[in-house]
Amino acid sequence: MKYFFIGIKGSGMSALAITLKQMGNTVLGSDVSTSFFTEKNLIKEKIEFFEFGEYNFEDIDVVILGNAFNETNQDYINAKSKGLKIIRYSEALNSLVKELNSIAICGTNGKTTTTGLMVSSFLDVNPSFLIGDGTGFGNNKSSDFIFEACEYKSTFLNYNPKLILINNIEFDHPDYFKDLDHVIEVFNDFAKKSEIVILNGDDENCKKIKHPKKYLFGTNKDCDLYCFDINYHSEGIKFKLDFKGEFLGEFNLPFYGEHMLYNSLGVILVNLISNRDVKDIIKNLATFAGVDRRFNEYKLKDDVILIDDYAHHATAIDLTLQAVRQKYENYKVVTIFQPHTYSRVKSFFKEFAESLIKSDEIILLDIFASAREKENGVSINLIKDEINDLGFEDKLKTFEDFNGKEDKVVFCLLGAGDIDLLYKDKIKEFYKNK
Repeated sequence: MKYFFIGIKGSGMSALAITLKQMGNTVLGSDVSTSFFTEKNLIKEKIEFFEFGEYNFEDIDVVILGNAFNETNQDYINAKSKGLKIIRYSEALNSLVKELNSIAICGTNGKTTTTGLMVSSFLDVNPSFLIGDGTGFGNNKSSDFIFEACEYKSTFLNYNPKLILINNIEFDHPDYFKDLDHVIEVFNDFAKKSEIVILNGDDENCKKIKHPKKYLFGTNKDCDLYCFDINYHSEGIKFKLDFKGEFLGEFNLPFYGEHMLYNSLGVILVNLISNRDVKDIIKNLATFAGVDRRFNEYKLKDDVILIDDYAHHATAIDLTLQAVRQKYENYKVVTIFQPHTYSRVKSFFKEFAESLIKSDEIILLDIFASAREKENGVSINLIKDEINDLGFEDKLKTFEDFNGKEDKVVFCLLGAGDIDLLYKDKIKEFYKNK
């Protein structure tokens, strides 16, 4: 088959494009000229892509339209005029989901990292997978398919996986969801589409999900997978596990932050109900090298660290900073934050401010706008003014406040926009040869 992806630089679209190519298909696509972090994976896989309107759609079997685009897109119009079969990203992905032993990873925060962890835990069976950092892998010999399922616009309701893992549920995407109850309702609808559901038993909203065959993980004894005697230290996390009343042992994982414990517990529980040995599970998990833009670390000097992370929700910022404090105790933490979408800033500017002030110093960048919304008077000043009102105006800084000679400092680049493209190399260069 020959596929053409409209919006191929999207994180899900690029991952699916790579997966389909590795399964033996011909793949190409189009997008805007702006560079995105997903491009390097497309180039690595030798997948050709064009700017919108440049391709003539010769010999294409199926056109896949990204969720961010509609019938006004020029390539959609061109493909339609030639009578080509056009399907949505979600429909294309579900064709894989239905055919295989599929595991869907979802939740407001952490789904990309958890999907990567799940892939690591299945190393021995070499599964096909699709991760939200733009990576994918297709293996025609494996019956297992692990994928990230996004709740935005209820997209994941298009999928019919065998098993669903839900890490956490919070109110997000205020441009689509009306309130928290609406979010829970949609997650509940998704849970009904699966044979088995794995839930975070410490998350009050997850516990509202109804399903006849559900399993819980967490730090209370009512959970099927009970985690206790937890110790967060500079080398990772030590903990003990009990599964349905049976003590499994004490384990160590080289991860940082409470969120990584919960991410790992969900993955461990999925593996346990699949009758895998816990020691093998932990061994495979420990090989996890991370996913793109999730706690990626760069050493600028002996005691100056840069961390690049996709965190764009207040809770995600909290958890990332917690992990930084755990690993880099006694370091100054400077957060450089680029908010993503005007609607999110308008709805959560207070929560953003309360999370950001847990840094020692803060640099705020302009909002990264979505193509689907307008500014409507919303700006970065909403967060800045809230930080001032909380009495932490002294923490607000600019790049000019640094001279490249700082010691024991961690710079955290946080945001889901283009902050990594704009500032990662800039900061690296700033400290080069200093």
